[in-house]
Amino acid sequence: ELRKQALSCLGKLAMFGFPIASRLADSLGASDLGVLRKDILQTLGKLGDVAATVVTAITKHTKDEDASVRLEAFRTLGMIGEVAAPVTEIIEGCADSHRDVRIAASNALRQVGRGAASVAPALAKLLCDSDVGVRSAALESLASLREHGAPYAQVVAERLQDEDPTVCVGALSCLAALGEAALPFARVMAEVLQREQVLDRAAKIWEKPTMVKFVSPACSVFEEYLNSKNLKKCGAAILILGHCGAVAVPLVPTMVRLL
Repeated sequence: ELRKQALSCLGKLAMFGFPIASRLADSLGASDLGVLRKDILQTLGKLGDVAATVVTAITKHTKDEDASVRLEAFRTLGMIGEVAAPVTEIIEGCADSHRDVRIAASNALRQVGRGAASVAPALAKLLCDSDVGVRSAALESLASLREHGAPYAQVVAERLQDEDPTVCVGALSCLAALGEAALPFARVMAEVLQREQVLDRAAKIWEKPTMVKFVSPACSVFEEYLNSKNLKKCGAAILILGHCGAVAVPLVPTMVRLL
């Protein structure tokens, strides 16, 4: 408890310009206690880009024997700034044997990898991970890369068929973020609404203005929904089309027949 209090105090002092980061880095390298290394890394993470001066010491612990320490090291690297973080080492963390560490590495790539096309292949590989949490984190991170994630639209689209509803919705959201590269998969994106488990969440994504460009290529799917006896599915289609403006005009006759 005293150690935690001391670390908290040191973290506050750093905000006033005291050179705490290097002292913490020294303690990090000297400690034999995994729990202390973890706590020191947490404190360094709270310092933000101030901790960039000791990025080498932090990075060393991405290979720590203690999985909880590796986890905290990746979290810290994600918080210290885009320029300083070692992208190569974070990418290596995506292959860690512990799922929580892989998730932390994926999240770190989202925070430091914007504009870095080199991180996209590692994230795309995680989309086939056996763990649901890892797949979901990878989708979120890949979506943040925008155009740099576009070459992997096909791999993302395959996750629309994922057995886990959260991953399925994450794939839809990711494809929406990838923009034009996802247009060939518009129909499959619309067919996601057939899954009862994801209908509500998927519909909310489809209602966003950024999704309008996907409606025309999937027009026939929405027409099927309008003619469906499933009132929930039909209602979702109507709400989505109501946000589409002129794009929805071809389906007006079908909607009129519902009156």
